[in-house]
Amino acid sequence: MTAVTLPRGQITTYVVETVLNLFPFPVGDNDEPTQAHGWQGEPNEAGTNFIPWISIGTGSSNNSSGPQALSAADWRVNYFITTAGMARKQTDQLADTARDTVVKMARQTIMTTNGNWNIQQARVASIGGINRMSQTRPFYFVQVDVVELWLSREIGS
Repeated sequence: MTAVTLPRGQITTYVVETVLNLFPFPVGDNDEPTQAHGWQGEPNEAGTNFIPWISIGTGSSNNSSGPQALSAADWRVNYFITTAGMARKQTDQLADTARDTVVKMARQTIMTTNGNWNIQQARVASIGGINRMSQTRPFYFVQVDVVELWLSREIGS
């Protein structure tokens, strides 16, 4: 039996692209988004606004045993979701939407170069505190949450 390796990069690309296609605000891939985001113009000046945004980053991944013949076929993969908003309330609402978007990926299948991986479960592992970013006036707020995907490789793929 051939050893199974988790194609985490391909899975992460799938997660980021899925969120990017469903989310109504800019999404970054473990970085700030490439689209316009944050303060547009000088904060506090007439005609300026703040575009909320999120970033999806990869956390640790843990092997979760699996069948004896394919012991590396089950994984728990963590993703950090960083949310930035103009106010605490906006940041909370945006974080709720971002978490829900990722959690709704449960039961989807991801096709990779080393087989198909099923998202058996997608659950919120932690909801972070909201931090005020005081580099600008007015401030903006950031929150970091963790969503855990439980993946299983399809037998025979």
